[in-house]
Amino acid sequence: MNALKKSVNLRSSELGVYICGGRGRSSRQTPAELLDVAERTGLDGEALVRCSRLSAKVDNTAVQDGFQLYLHSFVVTAEGDWAVIQQDESCRSDGPAVSLALFFAGVVYTGTACVRLRA
Repeated sequence: MNALKKSVNLRSSELGVYICGGRGRSSRQTPAELLDVAERTGLDGEALVRCSRLSAKVDNTAVQDGFQLYLHSFVVTAEGDWAVIQQDESCRSDGPAVSLALFFAGVVYTGTACVRLRA
């Protein structure tokens, strides 16, 4: 996500897509980055921050079964559609859990997938 974030955010005003957050320390910058995007686009920054925090809280308490989030990225368009991509820090036998929350056309969709990483 970091490479994608760097590439997309160079042209975000042209593309209408902004990527905030990331792994570890970068994930904690998500609220400030969302407020910055909101200032540039006219979106409701406080609402975006609230969605970011709520999706992280739901994942940490309900979905990830006690494992802390390792990656939290928030992708938002200039129109206000958004997606949250999160990954926990566990390395369970079935692979790390990756979850996605997507807001599109006024509806929030969520899902979690466990993937096995091959050596």
